[in-house]
Amino acid sequence: MRLVSLLLVFGLLWVPRVALGQGMVPAAPLGGNPLPRYPTAALGTAVAGHVVFIARLAEDGTVISVSVSDVPRAGVGFEESVTAAVMQWRFSPATNDGIPIPTTYVGRVNFTPEWPTARARMYTQSSSAVWQAAQSIVESLGRMEQRTASDGQLLVTQWTRFNAVGIPAPDPAEPGGSPPDEFQLHLFVSPFVEPAHVHVGSVSLGTDVIRYNTGDVETWFFRQLEERLGEAGRTVPIPATAHRAAAADVLGLADPCLNEPPATAAPASAPSLLLAVPALFHNLPSGFETVLTLEVTVSLDGAIASSRVLGARGGEVTPAMVEAAQGAVSLWRYQPSRRRGCTLPFLGQVSMAFMGPETTGAPSAFTEQVYEPGPGIENPQVFEMVQARYTTEAQRREIEGRVLVSAVVLPDGTVGDVQVVESLDASYGLDRSAVDAARRWRFTPGTREDRPVAVRVIIELTFALQMDR
Repeated sequence: MRLVSLLLVFGLLWVPRVALGQGMVPAAPLGGNPLPRYPTAALGTAVAGHVVFIARLAEDGTVISVSVSDVPRAGVGFEESVTAAVMQWRFSPATNDGIPIPTTYVGRVNFTPEWPTARARMYTQSSSAVWQAAQSIVESLGRMEQRTASDGQLLVTQWTRFNAVGIPAPDPAEPGGSPPDEFQLHLFVSPFVEPAHVHVGSVSLGTDVIRYNTGDVETWFFRQLEERLGEAGRTVPIPATAHRAAAADVLGLADPCLNEPPATAAPASAPSLLLAVPALFHNLPSGFETVLTLEVTVSLDGAIASSRVLGARGGEVTPAMVEAAQGAVSLWRYQPSRRRGCTLPFLGQVSMAFMGPETTGAPSAFTEQVYEPGPGIENPQVFEMVQARYTTEAQRREIEGRVLVSAVVLPDGTVGDVQVVESLDASYGLDRSAVDAARRWRFTPGTREDRPVAVRVIIELTFALQMDR
């Protein structure tokens, strides 16, 4: 995955470190100075805050050195980003009675993380109008949607070759490697907020490469969309308050949710999953199985704002697996959490499985197109259910509730890939028990045009102590 730096909102305060006399003029930054980049290592954390720096300036206004005295989070690159940028700055020199003098400048850079413009943009028009325009672009590709949910205003295209639609393929991930040759477009025009918020992602696939959200397909799509809309999109802030303020500014209306109390002040509904995307991975050995647990933030509009890996169980975890898991989960879509009519960010956990082709219940990668329930699809019908069993540790702690899993029902009626989409207990085995039980369910397969096909379904497995006794 090629990481794209987030944009940032930026402001400066200066305090010269020499006494200001009658003839003293402080140094001031000149126009055109480069802005610090939001550090790549912090992209998945959505950290916001400020960095305070001190720059020593020569008599001619050039920067001699930069030191950083405060950062929102240490060790993820904020210090290096600010230092690298400020070392390139130019200042009008400080003067005393018209004579240039060396001085010290103290500044503050405010970092407000935003989605990269290749991934998300906000428009002045309504979400329904932009959804119609976005659908027309997909139709122009001549590729029908593989998965669609009109009420959630999201779709995923069939696999499409880059050269068939005139989109340049991304560069190889590594020198000498093969570039991807086909892609799948993921589109989400959130119907839960106004004005229109558009999220675009992609999966690019080649003989020996899988890449998520490279920006090539996304940039092409936004160019087509903005030609149809007749306007350029705006960036979408990630923090809730900045997000609401930006939307209110576009609408020209006050947002009553700007004064919404903290999430702990009143009960809020949990987000509802609209689309789960499994992680794709090449060349896993037969029988291999590893499950990663990720912490995710669902934003105000239902997109995934950030993710990080909390832990794993099973086989060896590689950096490529972590990258694939975070790439896949970035494409998950939700109906956002709400309280008193206001959408809210939500912090939760999901699981992502990596399984070899002969692992029990696991389909071989890329062997079958997976459909979502919708027009033209006859849904699978369950005829054999297996109750998930309590683990001893979970029973001892009296943990009760439900686990929702996303399961692929294969053309033979067996269950393939299973992902936890609503976790109950990742620590004491109930999530795992739910996955194991769901894999043993059996269905009359779903069909498309009277042909059995793989269809993704949501299975709810309930844990209640009185039922287990």
